[in-house]
Amino acid sequence: MTLKIDASELYTTTCVFEMPKVHSTHKDKILDRFKKESHGDSDQKLSSYRCAKSFKLDFEKSINLAKNFRSKFKRLIVLGTGGSSLGSKAVVDALRPKIDREIFFIENLDATDLPKLNDDELKETALIAISKSGNTLETLVSLQHYTERFTTAGLKISEHFVAISDAESKAPLASWAQENSVPLLKMDPLLGGRWSVTSVVGTFPLAFCGIDTKAFVAGFEKRFEHFPSEDVIELALRFADFDTANLNVHSQWFYSSRLKEIGSWWKQLWSESLGKKKGSNFVGAFACPATGAVDQHSVLQQMTEGRNDAYTGFVFVEKNQNDIEVKKLDPLFAKKIAFAENKSWHQLLQAQGLATRQSLIKSERSTYALHLDQISEESLGDFMAFWMDITALVGAAFEVNPFNQPGVELGKKILPEYI
Repeated sequence: MTLKIDASELYTTTCVFEMPKVHSTHKDKILDRFKKESHGDSDQKLSSYRCAKSFKLDFEKSINLAKNFRSKFKRLIVLGTGGSSLGSKAVVDALRPKIDREIFFIENLDATDLPKLNDDELKETALIAISKSGNTLETLVSLQHYTERFTTAGLKISEHFVAISDAESKAPLASWAQENSVPLLKMDPLLGGRWSVTSVVGTFPLAFCGIDTKAFVAGFEKRFEHFPSEDVIELALRFADFDTANLNVHSQWFYSSRLKEIGSWWKQLWSESLGKKKGSNFVGAFACPATGAVDQHSVLQQMTEGRNDAYTGFVFVEKNQNDIEVKKLDPLFAKKIAFAENKSWHQLLQAQGLATRQSLIKSERSTYALHLDQISEESLGDFMAFWMDITALVGAAFEVNPFNQPGVELGKKILPEYI
C-alpha cells in the first residue's frame, strides 16, 4: 500500500505558478506549530486527530456493538450531518462491493430523503445518532422523528438505537441517551467532526456494514506513527504558496466513481479547516471536487480557459477489480473511437485522466497527481490520513486554527431569528 505523489510539475518554469517557495523559508517555524497543535501532548494542542489513544476511544466497544447489531438487523439509519456522516459515507461508497447491509444517511432536513420503511421493516432496522456537540439541529430533529416512529411501531428505542457524542458534556444527545438507556459511544472533545472518521463516528457504521474497520484504521495509524514525510511537507507548503499568490480554487479530480463521496469528505476537510479570516485578510482556496470523466463534460472548459486562479489535483486508482474489455467495435463507432478497441474501461478512464491533465498543463494550468494502488480499507485510511496531515500543515503555514469553524457557528446563532 503506497500513495504516490507526482507534484514535480508544480515547480516547473512553464507553470503559471512559477514563484519562489515562500513558505519554505519558514519551514521550521511551521513544523513546530504543527507539532504543538496536532501532535503529541502539548498544552497548546488544538486537535487529537493524530493521537491513537484519542481516536480509538471506545474503539473495541463500537466494533463489538456493531457486530451485535449486525446479528439482529438488516439495515442502519445514520443520523448526522457534515463531519458526523461524510467520512463513513465516503468509505461505504468506495467499498460498495463489500457492503452486505443496507445503510441510509439522513443529513438534511428534507423529508424526501427518508427511506420508506413499514413497521415490519423497522423491526429489522438499527439507528445511530451522531453529534459531538450533542446540539446539532438536523440530528436532533431527525432523532425526534424516529423516536416517535419506532415507538409508534411498538419497538424499544434502547434495543434499536445507538448514540455518539461527547459523553462528558451535558448537551441534549448524551443526556437523552443516558435517560433512555440507549448505548452511548464516546468521542474525544478535541476530535472535530471532519477529523473523526477514525473514531467511533466511522467504526460503528463501517463495522455494521461488514467493512474491516481495523484494517481501515491501520491505514491511519501507519501514516500517523511517523512525522509527515518530506514530500508531504513540501506539497503542503506549496499549496500555501498558491494561496499567497491568490489562487482561489483547489480542484481535485477523482478518476474512479467509487471515490466521488471521498471528494465530498475532502471538500469539507479543506474548506472548513482553511477558509479563515486572519486579521484583516482572508485565506484558504475553495475546494472543488470533480469526478472523471463525468466532469470533463461539465467544468473542463472552465478549468482550461476560464480565470486562471485554480490548481488541480488528479487522483488515479491503478487497479480496478471490476472491469470490462471493449471487444470488436461496431464499424460506425470505430470511425471515431478505434483506439478504444481491445482496451478495458479502466484503461480508457485512466487515459482520459492523463489526457485531461496534459491539456491543463498545455494551457499553463498547474496540476499534480496522486496514485492509489487500489481501493481497499487500508488505502482509503492512508489517503484520508494524508489529507488530514496536508490540511493541518497548510493551516500551520497560514497561522490559523484548522480545527474550528467560527463562520459556521455564526449562522447557528442567527438561525432562531428566522424561525
